[in-house]
Amino acid sequence: MKFFFLILIFSTTVISQNYIVIDSSTAIPVSDAIIKSGSYSGFSSQDGKFTLPAEANNTFVLISHLAFTEKSFLATFKNSLDTIFLLPKTVAVSEVEITGSQNNSNSSVSAELIDINSETEMFYSSIGDLIKQSSSLNVKDYGGLSGIKIVSSRGMGGENTIVLFNEMRVNDMRTGVFDFSSLSLFDVDKIEILKTGDEQYGYISPGGLIKISGDNFAKNDINTNLKYSSDGLRSLNIKKNFATTTISGFANFERAYSSNRFDYKFGNSVFERENAYFSKTYISANLNFLTEKNVTKIYSNYKNMTSGIPGFVVVNNQNSGFAFSENKSFLFSAGNEYCGGDEFSFYNAFSLNYQENNLDDISRDIFLGDLSDFTLFRSFSTVNRVKYKSSQTTAVIGYDFDYSGLSGIKRLLSSQKTPTELDRRLHRIYLSGAFTVIRNSGFSSSISLHPAISFEYEDESTGESKGVTSFNAGVVIDSILNFPAKLTSNYFSAKRQPTFNEKYYSAVFGQSIIKGENYSGFDINFEAKLQFFGLHQFKTSYFNTLGENKIIWVPASIAFQVPRNLKEMTASGIETAYYYYSNSGLINLTFIYNYTKTENRSAVSSNDFSYGKMLLYSPEHIIKGSLFTTSEQAKAGISMIGSSESFYTADNDPLYSLKSYVIFDAFASYKFSFKNFDITTGVTVYNIFNTEYLIIQSFPMPLRSWHLSISLTFKD
Repeated sequence: MKFFFLILIFSTTVISQNYIVIDSSTAIPVSDAIIKSGSYSGFSSQDGKFTLPAEANNTFVLISHLAFTEKSFLATFKNSLDTIFLLPKTVAVSEVEITGSQNNSNSSVSAELIDINSETEMFYSSIGDLIKQSSSLNVKDYGGLSGIKIVSSRGMGGENTIVLFNEMRVNDMRTGVFDFSSLSLFDVDKIEILKTGDEQYGYISPGGLIKISGDNFAKNDINTNLKYSSDGLRSLNIKKNFATTTISGFANFERAYSSNRFDYKFGNSVFERENAYFSKTYISANLNFLTEKNVTKIYSNYKNMTSGIPGFVVVNNQNSGFAFSENKSFLFSAGNEYCGGDEFSFYNAFSLNYQENNLDDISRDIFLGDLSDFTLFRSFSTVNRVKYKSSQTTAVIGYDFDYSGLSGIKRLLSSQKTPTELDRRLHRIYLSGAFTVIRNSGFSSSISLHPAISFEYEDESTGESKGVTSFNAGVVIDSILNFPAKLTSNYFSAKRQPTFNEKYYSAVFGQSIIKGENYSGFDINFEAKLQFFGLHQFKTSYFNTLGENKIIWVPASIAFQVPRNLKEMTASGIETAYYYYSNSGLINLTFIYNYTKTENRSAVSSNDFSYGKMLLYSPEHIIKGSLFTTSEQAKAGISMIGSSESFYTADNDPLYSLKSYVIFDAFASYKFSFKNFDITTGVTVYNIFNTEYLIIQSFPMPLRSWHLSISLTFKD
């Protein structure tokens, strides 16, 4: 990992250590950065340099600056100048710091970064809510705390977005998607969103990649967080962070309950959502071990969550009114990075995932005769890669393996013989590189090429096996004509094999064998930063994707949905973003606009009215923005999300559409300190103007609601 060399521990006898602070996006030294380590405090000089005294050796150092994200690292003294890279703070939404790119010239992929802190944990109920407000992604929200939250990018479905948690892939084997309400906010410190995948490690997909990290809490404190909201939420979280010179980590406990009864509109009447309650117990822990050449990270969590199933509440359908689901899961992961020197590193990690899912259907409304449905999921995954990096070249070769098993599979409404158990083995081999071909020319500071190729081979217990190959070719042009701008472009070809549900339900209803999806496309991304009366960042991207055999779900004759292949579809559009961060830190502004056109380009017959129409639940226009002010003690602001009309029938009949909407949220917090205690209180009001809207048909979103929280932090 790119920051590991900052925290490796070296034995030394020097009495001081010299450092230089660098802007990671422009390579310009950062002056007047605040340096703190124990009793020592100081500033970086005009040329970005500072010196730590002998007593700071093997202690944690905190670097802060008005225009940059805070950086903490373990001071390791040696007889050479050490470099510290700071990430520009381009905007903050409810104290969620967002950058329009990775600020990394070694990536050709358009990206966003969300840093999570204590205020984030107060204002949001889930990671899904955070991503919905604070990124350019579209979130399919089924409403309320217990509602599933699935992201989609650039007109693709959630199954096309690869999700990693602590380096391990966590997409559901059955559906291919990831529910972003399933993780605890208190376990996460950073979210990276990469629009066409991470070409460095061979993840290539038209729906991009989301990397969730939860292993960088190098501080000593105890935090207690209480939440109370108008939808019945009552939650308690207690978290202990600890750090020494060689070990750091956290222990986290969360208990939450909500009746999740909220008001929604249907016609001209207001109803209260029924049977959507949830109850969650969540326990997790993390340990980081630091040695001279190794960094080892271990993480585990246990979750027990019960939730009601509200059914089609908009039309007052009482089906599933007495049904509820229960999920018990255990996740364990461990990884080690070995740095053999300045150029070579080796990373190895593995994870174990165990889940029990039970659905009780007392009134037999869902499974037509069965009172319950119990499914067991288990998986083992490992990631292995070798990385070489020099001043002009980066090369990575890796091998991943995943074993997944699913048992207790229902046959549902079909008497056709289908498997009740399924095992899958997935092998992935990839090779990637980044090569600087021109440096310090009159046109740009550097031009680099970024090729990557990935091969996946899937073998199932049903006897089916298949291999697919994906590749990416990218180019980065940095600092054009001495202007602080970057131009990147990628061409990719990616394939996705069908998920278990897609294979299973196509077979149940006698459809032909479902085919895997094929995609090819390109994007062009431009990014610029300007410094006048604060920091301004502009970002725009154009993308165009052609898809073959895209899998869509269509209604069957018995009011059940089944998958089928769409011969051809296209997705194209423009993404723009503007971020502003004032010099004083008092004003922060963000504005995001996405235009996405996803069209069916295949017709079954001359009377196929879906040809040339938008795919389901794909709005053309999405707008997001926020404005807030902050001081050392108080924070307040307002945010908005707007979406144009979307359709839930393939012919885009306006009678079957979800109308456009704009909603506003407001938030405020105040912090005061007493000795070693920080006490922060916060309030958030959602949907201020009581707007009636849906994101998914038959699942209403809440009208106006409020959320109170209080956080107590004791600093050791």
